Amino acid sequence: MQALTTIIGNLVDNAFDALAGAPAPRHVCVEIVDEPAMITVEVSDNGPGVTPGTEGLIFQDGYSTKPTSDGRRGLGLALVHRLITRLEGSVEVSDSGPGATFVVRLPKSDAPATVDAKSGS
Repeated sequence: MQALTTIIGNLVDNAFDALAGAPAPRHVCVEIVDEPAMITVEVSDNGPGVTPGTEGLIFQDGYSTKPTSDGRRGLGLALVHRLITRLEGSVEVSDSGPGATFVVRLPKSDAPATVDAKSGS
């Protein structure tokens, strides 16, 4: 499923970005659990975590904590959220720290869902 690859790739990319400049040892952990009715993906890091109060903002188009010079920031988590929503799944973010943990739950269906990962539709 290309959508799942896009979701995992964006979450892992963000986790590595969060570790830039963080003291060693730096960790990114990915856990994927394939159950009969659901796929659960957990991506965590030991970076600075999600700024309190921004948990609802981080999935909006254009929201970013990174400096921007080309106007192309804040797209990855927005795409992740769109894909998860279209697949009728859920995403939770926890910053109970250190770092942040994103947990994605995607229900399985009898027929594979067709989602264009590039456009999110």
